[in-house]
Amino acid sequence: MDASSIRLEIGFNPHGGALPDAEQALADARAAVRAGTDPFSGVHRAAAAFRTAGWMAAVLFTEAIDACTPIAHIQTPVYDNALYALSYAVSMRNLRALTRSPSLFECYRALRIAAEGEGVHVGYETFAMAGRIVPNATLARIPERDLGAVRERYETALLGALRGGVEPLVRESALVELEWCASALAGPEPLDMWRLAGACLRVLRERGMQLSDDRRLLAGFNMLLADQAAGATRAPRELVRSAVALLWRASSPPSGNAATRAEYDALLRDYGVCVGQPASPVDTPETLWEEAAARDEVRSRIARGLTGDALEVDRTRYIGPLVVAAGAYEDFLATADASMVSLSDAGRLSSPSSADAAHASEAAFRMAAASAALGLGQVGLLADALALVWRMRARAVAGARMSSVSGVSSRAGDAALSQGTDALRGALLRIAAGIPPLPLDQAIAKLGELID
Repeated sequence: MDASSIRLEIGFNPHGGALPDAEQALADARAAVRAGTDPFSGVHRAAAAFRTAGWMAAVLFTEAIDACTPIAHIQTPVYDNALYALSYAVSMRNLRALTRSPSLFECYRALRIAAEGEGVHVGYETFAMAGRIVPNATLARIPERDLGAVRERYETALLGALRGGVEPLVRESALVELEWCASALAGPEPLDMWRLAGACLRVLRERGMQLSDDRRLLAGFNMLLADQAAGATRAPRELVRSAVALLWRASSPPSGNAATRAEYDALLRDYGVCVGQPASPVDTPETLWEEAAARDEVRSRIARGLTGDALEVDRTRYIGPLVVAAGAYEDFLATADASMVSLSDAGRLSSPSSADAAHASEAAFRMAAASAALGLGQVGLLADALALVWRMRARAVAGARMSSVSGVSSRAGDAALSQGTDALRGALLRIAAGIPPLPLDQAIAKLGELID
């Protein structure tokens, strides 16, 4: 892994919030390492800023750096490279790309192994899915004879996929066979594990088995066949998270096939991961008027004597350690207002229809996209969890045969949705006042209990 790889994977996000406190803290930690002194203070200050902003993958990264601090002067290149890699990633203000960067993950993996030894396993999903609620995936009932035949074909093809490194055609043929096996086992439920596995196998074939943990995932699907043969009706949670993480990474950058992209996006939403971006401004009369008004406002501030740093400060907003552009902040609040109206309207209904629930889910996903774009990580995670519950409720109300969502339409479901919506509203009120939101872990965990 080198810095150029991270530059390719993490582009600058002009709408994202900056974390100057974290950047300065990491710079101080690098200076301490080079001076032969203890980087402890800088690392912990950076971790505190990441935690307040809800950048959960960055929190994990700083924890791994902290675990390596005792050997920082023994493995100085690894340690200094990790500090630089994280500092560069944070300076790009791109929370989504930071989470999905395979190069940054490999750096994180190297830190964990250096701190705890060669026997440590670090899965990509730990980094990519940090703080996320992921629902259970189901396994359809397959006649024993049919399952045995598919299992035999899978195991034969698996050998070809794992051994085909020097023969790309052999590997591709094997992956096509594995895709067939997944399609033969897939059931009708939206959260069917083999439906998710089939999409992952297609991604592996498209990317030439070049993704993190691809071999482990193939082996996990093989073990899943054994579990299913033994009567399991749900897939192991770790395997589900691994599969969703792989698909989450594959959703960026978008590839050419629009139909395939739409299929992946829908699957990710089924598992509570928003992949969309807030709508880009278009040159409507309203937005052109707003741009003109913004220019006039800047001119008036200059006329009042604001120049240089003072003018820049006047055009920025502070949310705890997060510093955001005034325009992006106002756009976020406008999206938040509209989304909360939709969520509140659906929550007030005693028995929302499937269409009402689907509308609320889309509103929450929009809220998640806007939060992630601005850099409000934990707010985005809570919005994603709310969107997932509403999406599951929409299917439950429509009569979908999903045993895993039976509690979503219960009184407990109503209470969890109400509490989650209230927590999100409270967070947005604090953000509107320029105050960082309180920790949202409890609200996310309550929704997670409902989803389980």
